[in-house]
Amino acid sequence: MNRGELYEHLALNKHLLEVAVARFASLTDGLKHPRIDTARDSLSASGAALTGAAGGISAWTRTCLGMVAVGVAAWAVAAFARQLIGLSAGWTITATVAVVLALVWPVNMLNDALADRVNRRRTKRPASPLEMVAPVDLDPAAEIIMMLWGVRDGLAVVMKRWSGAHRFAYVAHSASGFDWLRRHDRHLFGVSVADRCVCQAIDSIEIWLEARERHR
Repeated sequence: MNRGELYEHLALNKHLLEVAVARFASLTDGLKHPRIDTARDSLSASGAALTGAAGGISAWTRTCLGMVAVGVAAWAVAAFARQLIGLSAGWTITATVAVVLALVWPVNMLNDALADRVNRRRTKRPASPLEMVAPVDLDPAAEIIMMLWGVRDGLAVVMKRWSGAHRFAYVAHSASGFDWLRRHDRHLFGVSVADRCVCQAIDSIEIWLEARERHR
C-alpha cells in the first residue's frame, strides 16, 4: 500500500464513519444516557484520529517553516532595534532572543493548523463514496452498529496492508512487534486509535440498547 492508496482508504472509512455518526445523532436526538454520551465522545475521537492518520506535514517541513518564520522575525527585530531605535548590541540580542522565544508557540500553532488542513484535504469525501445496503426491516440502531463494524473491517485492512508494506514489516508478525510499529508510525498509530474508539462506541451503543430493552 502506497500513500495514495492509504489516503483513499482513510477517506472511504471516514465517510462511512461520518454517515454512522449522523444516523446515531438522529437516532439519539433528545435522549439522555451515559452510554450515549460515551458513544458520541468515542465516535468524535475516532473521526479526529482517522483524520490525523493522514500524517499531516513532515518534521522536515515543520522545521523549515519554523526556521523561516523565526529567521525573518529575528532579522526584522534586530534591524529595527539596531538602526531605528539605536539599541546597543547587548540589548539588540536580548530583544531578538525574546521575540524568537515568543514565536515558538505561534509557530507551533501555525504548523498544527497547516497539518490539520492537509489531513482534511487528504481525507475529504471520496468522489464515489461507499453505499451500504441494509435489509429494509433492520432496526436503525442495528444498522448503525453494522456500519461501525464495516468501519472496523476497513481499518483492519488498512493496518494489515500498511504494516505489511512498511520497511520494518518483519517486526509486525508478533503482537509486541506490531505494537512497537504502531507507536513509531504516525499513520498506523492514528488508524489504531480510530479503530479502538470505534470499538468502544460499538460497545457503548450495545450496552445502551440492552438497557433500553430492559426498561421497555
